[in-house]
Amino acid sequence: MATFWQSFLRVNAQFLAKELRKAADQLDILAPGSPKLGYILFGGINMASIEVVDTSAPLNATVSFLDAEGNPTTADDVPQWSSDNDAVVSVVASADGLSAEVTIGGPGAAVVSVNTTNTDGSTASAQGTVTVLPGDAVVGSVEFAAPVV
Repeated sequence: MATFWQSFLRVNAQFLAKELRKAADQLDILAPGSPKLGYILFGGINMASIEVVDTSAPLNATVSFLDAEGNPTTADDVPQWSSDNDAVVSVVASADGLSAEVTIGGPGAAVVSVNTTNTDGSTASAQGTVTVLPGDAVVGSVEFAAPVV
């Protein structure tokens, strides 16, 4: 059963994500700096993880980076996307590396990672987990066993 805050976030996720993007754009102007860490948005919703069924359409994902003080900033290099389990989800990044299409595969869990290298040689990374659940049954199997005598 979902907690109050989980329900609140689900109901208000699009509004909160929109407001977060506005704030991030304004803060980037005020406090630019090399990224130290990042976060991934799946379909505009900031989540460390998301659950989908195996018949779901591809997800749109974007990455944002924060500097050491927690202020939004831009990547110094083109971010590189990957999935640790291509059988569960595969990732195709845009040319600028700031977004990607995440294609749903079979049931299981996969960690989507985004990494970038700063001009000082340090790295910044973001991760999100996609859990793919089995969809509705569309076929079945029948097993027969000989009677025990």
